[in-house]
Amino acid sequence: MARPTIEELRDRRLNTMSAGERAEFDEALAAARLALEVGEKVRNARQATGLTRATLPPACRRARQRLPALRPGA
Repeated sequence: MARPTIEELRDRRLNTMSAGERAEFDEALAAARLALEVGEKVRNARQATGLTRATLPPACRRARQRLPALRPGA
């Protein structure tokens, strides 16, 4: 028996969700996508200036540490 693909597993799970579960999933997915987009823009801007995370000014490092991690319930 062939192993299911990630798409098949995703579709199976999404098809078994209630309307409330699906709304919660969609909200979490939108938040994750936004966090990813913001993170990519910040990284691209930092790299464009030639900075690494280690060479950021201390105030920037502290601000970055205060950002919530991307995890459920954060």
